[in-house]
Amino acid sequence: YFLIFCCHFLVSPTEFPTTVPTASPSQSPTETPTESPSESPTISPTITPSYTVSYILSKRTLIEQRVLQSRSATNGKFHPSVKYAFDDFLDGLRRMGVDGFGADFRFSLWDEDDVRFKYGLVNVAAFLSQAMEESMRDDTCDELNWQEVAGRHAISNSCGQEGRTYQEETCGIFSCTVDPSMEVTAISSGNQVRAPPPFECRPGGGGPGSYAGYWDTYAGSEIKSTPYSNTAGRIDLEGCCYWGRGALLTRGNCNIGKLNYYLGAR
Repeated sequence: YFLIFCCHFLVSPTEFPTTVPTASPSQSPTETPTESPSESPTISPTITPSYTVSYILSKRTLIEQRVLQSRSATNGKFHPSVKYAFDDFLDGLRRMGVDGFGADFRFSLWDEDDVRFKYGLVNVAAFLSQAMEESMRDDTCDELNWQEVAGRHAISNSCGQEGRTYQEETCGIFSCTVDPSMEVTAISSGNQVRAPPPFECRPGGGGPGSYAGYWDTYAGSEIKSTPYSNTAGRIDLEGCCYWGRGALLTRGNCNIGKLNYYLGAR
């Protein structure tokens, strides 16, 4: 899950020939070779160098101290992330950029080139900088309910924040089919005191008994007695299952659909 963007489409290397060498002559040669081969063939499988990954591994301590850090909501100080660890990061990087994962593209590392691998380092730095802003800072794997509407956090913010409606952000064949009966609850919530609960989606079109209320930060409780809309006017949670996820908080039907199309079930 760690690497999603900055992919570079590669042409898969041609396969080794599947045919065997041409058949030997029907008759044995009349002469024997003047001398036997003195050595085995000089061409042997080579070990592919790993410049980018090796360099990143050499900077482990620096990355752990400066990058994989989260901020405390209590005192504002940074501390080692709980959810984002170096070993997991390096494992994801190897899978997506070196070993491959069954697709015809990989995360661009230029790992076999002792000069161009620096481009790969820039690619990794761009990814990590976005991940630091999106998820590592709050030590979360899910988009948080951060937007206040008239001083309250609408529960329907799971449908979209900043006026967006995530489930309606489609892009043709890549889009997911919205399932109104789907029920999903996120894992992460904010680390501040009395933070709004994790996002969720559930059936119900916003009628009596299926209203999406709001989160009362002062009381630390959810108020469900009356409908409360987000900035896009949603007062329900039906089909609102496309909030941000992962290190880059990939959100919206189109983006999650593309992820599913290229890396997942499709």
